[in-house]
Amino acid sequence: MAAGPTQPQAQETPPADTVLDRMLGRPPARAATGSLLEDTVATWNDTAGTLVDGRAAGLAASCLVRPAAGDRVLIWSGEGGRRWILNVLHRADETQAVIALGDAATITAKRIAFAADAVHIQAEDFLTSARNRHAVEDVRTETVNTRVAQIGTDIRRASHATDQVEGTFLQRAGTWISNTVKEARLHARAFLFD
Repeated sequence: MAAGPTQPQAQETPPADTVLDRMLGRPPARAATGSLLEDTVATWNDTAGTLVDGRAAGLAASCLVRPAAGDRVLIWSGEGGRRWILNVLHRADETQAVIALGDAATITAKRIAFAADAVHIQAEDFLTSARNRHAVEDVRTETVNTRVAQIGTDIRRASHATDQVEGTFLQRAGTWISNTVKEARLHARAFLFD
């Protein structure tokens, strides 16, 4: 059976916003307000920068990775030609990334885990509040100008312990009990009991 000549299919065009449409209460036809495109970052500061075509772009709130020069990004070009970076598609330098969360951020979860060879925290103030704190460490090094500790009960067990004080070592105790299994030695130029 031979097929007849094919009819060209009519292209769908958006309905016009006519007087009749308005009288019948039809919603007006919506024109496209923006478009998605891919581009490359030329320069970037904290929250804005320029693309390789010279146009400016801002950072969308949903884009957490801060763009850098050379990154391929997904752009939303909105009304008035304003551009927003929605996502970093490919980083020019894949060895590092900066997560930009604005002036303040809160992460809420039942459990948060970090896996890294090294973690560096730099802060003007660092506050932790925990019911229980557990740490398993091979080596712990602290450099502190002033340390103030208020402890209800302090229990320490050590194979070896050394205190080296350059200035004055002052201890005050209600009751001081020292049990030495083998030997106790005290070396001093002057020895004063009061």
